[in-house]
Amino acid sequence: MLKLRWRDHDWRHWALTDLLLAWALLGGEPRALWLAIALNLFETARCLWQTRDPWVFPAQVRWHYTLMLIAGLWPPLQWILWVQLLGTTAMVLFNYCPLARLLVLLYPFNRSEPFSAALVRRVIFTPPVKGSIRQTDTKNP
Repeated sequence: MLKLRWRDHDWRHWALTDLLLAWALLGGEPRALWLAIALNLFETARCLWQTRDPWVFPAQVRWHYTLMLIAGLWPPLQWILWVQLLGTTAMVLFNYCPLARLLVLLYPFNRSEPFSAALVRRVIFTPPVKGSIRQTDTKNP
C-alpha cells in the first residue's frame, strides 16, 4: 500500500534523496549525486547531534546509507547506487526500508534473538511497520 507522509521530515529527506539519486542515475546529472551525498551528510550529522550516539538505529541507517553513496562514486561500485535507488524508492513509496532490515540481520546488537533462517524470513517478509523494523525482529515484540 502506498504510504506518502508529506508532513514527516525524515520521509521528505528520503524522498528528496530518491529524486536526486534518480536524477543522477536516470537523468545523467552527476551533480545530483553530489547533492544527495551532501544532503545525507547533513542529515547524518543532524541525527548524530540529536542522538549523541552513532549506534542508535536511525543514525546507523543514515551513516551506512551515506557511506554507500560515497562508495558508489568509485566506478566498480556504481551498481550500489542502483540498489540504493530501488531501496530508497521502496522506503519512500511503501515505508519498506531494505537497508534497515539488513542492519537488523547484520549486527547482533540490533536484534534480541540469535541469527536464524526464521529470523531472516521474518525480518525480510514482515510488512512495513510504524516505527522501526528493529522493534519487530523478535517473536515476542
